[in-house]
Amino acid sequence: MVNRFEALNQEFIQQRESVKTQMEQGVKDANTLLKSIAQLNLAISESPGLAQGREPNELLDKRDEKLRELSELVNISVVQAEGSQVNVSLRNGQALVVGDRAAQLGTRDNAEDPTRLEFTLTTGGRTLNVDSQVNGGKLGGLRRFESEALQPAFAELGRVAIALSETLNHQHEIGMDLEGDLGGLFFSDINSQAAQRGRVIANTNNGAPRDAQLAVEIIDSSQLPAGSWSLRFGGDGRNFELVDRATGEVVNQGRLPDPVQSEISMPGFNIRIEGGTFNAGDSFLIEPTRNAAANIGLEVNREEDLAFASPVRAEGSAGNTGDATINQGKMLDVRDPFTNSLLSNFRQDGQLDPPLDIQFRDDGGQLVYDIVDANTNTVLQAGDAAAVPPVNVFQAGQSNKLFTEDPRSPDYFGFQFEISGNPRPGDSFSINYNTNGVSDNRNAEFLAALGTENTLNNGSQSFAEGYAGLVEDIGVKTRQSQLDKDAGSTLLEQSTNQRESVSGVNLDEEAGKLIQYQAAYNASAQVVSVAQDLFNTLLQSFR
Repeated sequence: MVNRFEALNQEFIQQRESVKTQMEQGVKDANTLLKSIAQLNLAISESPGLAQGREPNELLDKRDEKLRELSELVNISVVQAEGSQVNVSLRNGQALVVGDRAAQLGTRDNAEDPTRLEFTLTTGGRTLNVDSQVNGGKLGGLRRFESEALQPAFAELGRVAIALSETLNHQHEIGMDLEGDLGGLFFSDINSQAAQRGRVIANTNNGAPRDAQLAVEIIDSSQLPAGSWSLRFGGDGRNFELVDRATGEVVNQGRLPDPVQSEISMPGFNIRIEGGTFNAGDSFLIEPTRNAAANIGLEVNREEDLAFASPVRAEGSAGNTGDATINQGKMLDVRDPFTNSLLSNFRQDGQLDPPLDIQFRDDGGQLVYDIVDANTNTVLQAGDAAAVPPVNVFQAGQSNKLFTEDPRSPDYFGFQFEISGNPRPGDSFSINYNTNGVSDNRNAEFLAALGTENTLNNGSQSFAEGYAGLVEDIGVKTRQSQLDKDAGSTLLEQSTNQRESVSGVNLDEEAGKLIQYQAAYNASAQVVSVAQDLFNTLLQSFR
């Protein structure tokens, strides 16, 4: 699986590098054409017969062909100028050719995202960013493919990798391996310091001293969207706004405190401001998922480290008189979700500290249970039927959960057990560490169930469905591109026919006219022949 993620990510990287290579070559071709058009403009304006109204048709045809080739690379506007010259510009009016002077297109690393190229235009000693103005043609198509298909695919593949890593890591950590230890990470940690800081890219145009430190922490992969955002600072450098790059919408804004350490919360992730200096105009690219498919790695290297068992187990006392049964429970966590430290009852390797007893007793006619430290026989949580609300009152005829599932509660143990049936006062059940649980595959079943469990998009998608959504999205865009190409080909054919009807040559028409002229020539030749015969006859009559 790790190899497959890395292979797909590498394929995307190859596509990205291919796009960059084609963009650079396309710019070189465009510059050659711009220079040729400028030279032809000069040659046409200096044509000897132009002042007498004689157009240099051969030069005009060559220039038209260069303009046609240029229009295949980028969307342009052409305006007639004096001396039969033309001025060429991008559709927004940025000049490419003015008379016999040609500007020069170029590419450079994008200031916001160094993995991308942006288009530039150099004219009059100034270099301008024209990336957003390059539309249509091969160059515009490459730019659209990179921004609308390739970058979203990177992000979506990374989102699936993060969700898979987080969910399997969590389930594996709450299991027990063959050596009786708690399971560790299955895949690489999605929130390692390097991973968190690698999700933020500082704009190369940021002001000095460029010492700002930011990190992105994944909080909940089930809510994590696939996308990228721009964090921009204005005012005195403390006002910020977070902009969705796909829509241009401001999704979060505020002001940094003093000192600047703070968090910007988003669905599924937090942007952590760790320190440094922020200037007005500074910006940072936030990409929580794009590199995740490249960073996923396998942490389990031995079969013995596979945590297929559950670390806790329960059993009823042999002296119980009721028919109640306790299930084998479900692990919720072995770490405090707020501090990421091990829960106190799992800090001793191979032990549950303390082991617990569930002891039933009568409390004013109500059956309640106490949660007791089995080592010291200390009551940790006493049942109380008179409390408001009642505490640990057993409800007959249904399955009763024994513990809180709220990690903020001081009574949170990180697991849950249920008792059903009819216990009697004096009955007890013990919960202890699953020592020597070599035939236990409870956690393996939970791990396997994640394959079909809905863990993406707020619990509405499985891993397979998330990946299928990525493939489907690419397929839809591919099909739409094919339809656009077909429509464009039809429009091109219509435009070509319209142009040819005005300036082109119709071979059938020319053949018909040739026959007509040939017949007229033959008729004229006959007239001349008859006239010659009459003239000869007239001369003979005077001899």
